[in-house]
Amino acid sequence: MINTYNETALHRSLKTLYLIQQEGSIAEFNTGHYIADILRPDGSVVEIQTGSISHLKPKLTEFLAQKRNVTIVYPVVTVKYIETLHTDLKVSRKKSPKKLNIYDIFRELTGIAPLLKDRHLRLEAIEVTATEERRQTDLPVQTQNGRRRFRKNWVKTGKRLDSAGTVHVFKTKKDWMKLLPRTDCFTVKECTQLLLQEGIKVRQDQVSVMLWVYTHAGFLSRTKTGRAYLYHKQ
Repeated sequence: MINTYNETALHRSLKTLYLIQQEGSIAEFNTGHYIADILRPDGSVVEIQTGSISHLKPKLTEFLAQKRNVTIVYPVVTVKYIETLHTDLKVSRKKSPKKLNIYDIFRELTGIAPLLKDRHLRLEAIEVTATEERRQTDLPVQTQNGRRRFRKNWVKTGKRLDSAGTVHVFKTKKDWMKLLPRTDCFTVKECTQLLLQEGIKVRQDQVSVMLWVYTHAGFLSRTKTGRAYLYHKQ
């Protein structure tokens, strides 16, 4: 299938896990303008997304307009290893210091914020341990998509799933609001401090994006207070 050519091993593994969950499910089903990763017997679809969820907006919009139940599966890499194939064919492996958490998903949701309140949409964010595969190059190179700011002497060749853990399910407004503090109104700074007091490790930039998404999803309203916005639970 053309749609599978650019799949990573991580994507394929998650698709296999969800495909075998329900008997009669079909992979790579053409629904019309778009191909669904998985079609369930009841007509609902599952989309595995290891990149930006915002890129799914056209597909999601069509599926939701058809009144299909849609589940987005998104891996949150809480533990990452880096495996490098060197030019001498030796392989090295190290643990990356970068760790994501559930609050990192909101940067991927900015493009579909208005869709989050649709009762047919469900997000399953899975905490995973994954290995990023790299190949060393003789000379520093740029990435094909141009994202890399500086040339480096390696390129990514894939990403694979090592293990899957906690699944965070978001379907209703109540599910989303669980990530906020109990207070009814707050600024970005106050929200960050309240979450930290509850023992949740979160950065202010993560909270800022989360509150932006919630506002555009219709979960929060905001008013200007001095130089900051005051967010109110609806």
